[in-house]
Amino acid sequence: RMTMPYKLGQQFKFTQTEGGGVLLDLTKGEYWQLNELGALLVDRLSGGGLPRDVVEELAAAYPDSADRVDGDVRRLLDQLMGIGAIDHE
Repeated sequence: RMTMPYKLGQQFKFTQTEGGGVLLDLTKGEYWQLNELGALLVDRLSGGGLPRDVVEELAAAYPDSADRVDGDVRRLLDQLMGIGAIDHE
């Protein structure tokens, strides 16, 4: 799962904001405000990156939290898939 490519769901639009991002479901009119981790994950995945690449990037940027990064990314990945925001390519 961490080495599989993903894509942004067709009905979703993602926009980066200062300190995070906004994910909009165009069909339901619902939106989610994402923190820095969420915005980075959605940005990288929608650009063809892999979840494991995001884990490596975050672990390097935040070495004090490196032991938690993998679990955080996995949980967020599950949540994003649960709402249909991302899916396997």
